Amino acid sequence: MRKSAAILGFLATLFLSQPGLAELRVVVFDTGQGQAILLRRGSQGVLIDTGVAPYADTLLRRIEAHGVADLDYLFISHLHPDHAGGYFRVRERFPKAAIIGNGHPLAARGFSSIERLYDDALRNDPRWRVMRAGGELIWQGVSIKVLWPESFASQDFNRHSLVLMIALGKSRLLVMGDAGDYVERRLLERGVV
Repeated sequence: MRKSAAILGFLATLFLSQPGLAELRVVVFDTGQGQAILLRRGSQGVLIDTGVAPYADTLLRRIEAHGVADLDYLFISHLHPDHAGGYFRVRERFPKAAIIGNGHPLAARGFSSIERLYDDALRNDPRWRVMRAGGELIWQGVSIKVLWPESFASQDFNRHSLVLMIALGKSRLLVMGDAGDYVERRLLERGVV
């Protein structure tokens, strides 16, 4: 398991419930090449990334084993297969979920056919929404704020991964996708984390 998944698992225990709402559970699934993160309140959920396509059926079984009947949102941090690979199976199982991504534009060259397939499918999904830095949604009392990307300076998917700050009360959980040192420095310089 990656170091970030272990840290997320530890931080997830910091979340508490709010009066009148079901307790917020954060579950980190190891998907072999990365992780998928489930936020659950009652039988409703939010999923951040899906892992690779061959892991999708296992991921769906695990989500259902955690009592999630419906996903309200699916965030795709970026188009690499270890983050977006399970999109088609997750979408098939949860057709009403809103899909949120960063809208990274693809240049004419330099991307694999699978990345182009994910991009085309997402952009043509009627429930697709683009969110970038400053965007925020409230899901069952939980704030999910996009800290990054602000814009696209290159074709590097990792550098433009969605970075999310998930907050409930005084508890915070930072989800970085594959954003690296450059993004960490920029966020620290701006004082947003």
